[in-house]
Amino acid sequence: MQLNSGQAWNEATRMIGANREVVLVLAGMFFFVPMMVLFLLVFGSGFDFGAAGAEPDPEAVSAQVNALLLRYWWVIAIVAIGQLAGAIALLALLGDRRKPTVGEVMGMIPKLILTMIAAQFLSTLASKALPSLTGYLPVSAQGIASLIVLSISIYIAVKFSLISAVVVVDKQKNPITALKRSWALTKGNSLRIFVFYFLLTVTAIVIGLVVALAFGLVFAALGERFQLIGNALIVSGLIAGFYALAYAVTAAIHRQLSGPSSSEVAETFD
Repeated sequence: MQLNSGQAWNEATRMIGANREVVLVLAGMFFFVPMMVLFLLVFGSGFDFGAAGAEPDPEAVSAQVNALLLRYWWVIAIVAIGQLAGAIALLALLGDRRKPTVGEVMGMIPKLILTMIAAQFLSTLASKALPSLTGYLPVSAQGIASLIVLSISIYIAVKFSLISAVVVVDKQKNPITALKRSWALTKGNSLRIFVFYFLLTVTAIVIGLVVALAFGLVFAALGERFQLIGNALIVSGLIAGFYALAYAVTAAIHRQLSGPSSSEVAETFD
């Protein structure tokens, strides 16, 4: 089946519109609040971004990042797991044709969270394994090799982009099978899916930068404390909104490529 990106977009926005109150609650619970806490920790930890307009020192920034990760690794782990739980909740709400209740949606999280973690880990490992090896190549070959490896990594990431929907919507608890199913569903549509996600990401980044800049100027005029909290609010809100939209798009693509369910097929013949 050939992906119709326009239809997928319309379906995604329709699903969000039909469930906007619940989507807002779930996105706030699993994405906005954890990201808000994380950003407050980062911005309030004394992280030195360097003077405005100055060239940052890569070594100094790297040392600060490593120290931050070492100190707050448990917070980052909780946020990451929380985001996967949010993915399960949103995909169950938007992607399941049975239209589950909020109680059923929340009940799916403990049943599928381990599978989701394993599937995401394997897909990340598959897409990141090759780039990590380019550093062992001769310097003269690293440039061309990096371009080739980047293309392969993007291709693998696209092929595994539906694993979360496969785990949640298809109730697939075997992470290996979920990866295979995602690979099969995206067959013949990899380029279309990549272009769709690319345009969606670029649009979200542009809108996010404009919103962050506009509000950032307002918060900066109110003082350092307001600027810290305000920037964290805006960035967390933008990320939460992007995640909600991205999972709605994933659910719409999965629904389109997986075809109608048996119940839907039966209804068409009634």
